[in-house]
Amino acid sequence: MYAKETAKRAFERFTGIGRPSRQEAAALVRKRKAWPSRFVDDGIVPNNSELPFIHYRSVLDVGALADPAALCERLFESNGWSSSWRNGIYDYVH
Repeated sequence: MYAKETAKRAFERFTGIGRPSRQEAAALVRKRKAWPSRFVDDGIVPNNSELPFIHYRSVLDVGALADPAALCERLFESNGWSSSWRNGIYDYVH
């Protein structure tokens, strides 16, 4: 899977296929209200009971995109956060 994603990224980087432009990416970001949530420290997951976790619902309009992850990567790059990873979720608390 890693080799496939690496080859796909290289192809997209050279051709631009599958990746939205900066302008297209910016147009797919919606203004949304912040939703703060507080978590009690359960001793397992390190939470801060003083500061809320802030999340935004449905910020990106990914409905018609073939590759929503490409949109996130473009937005990260636009903010100077390059070389972000894709295709990996930890199965443990980290």
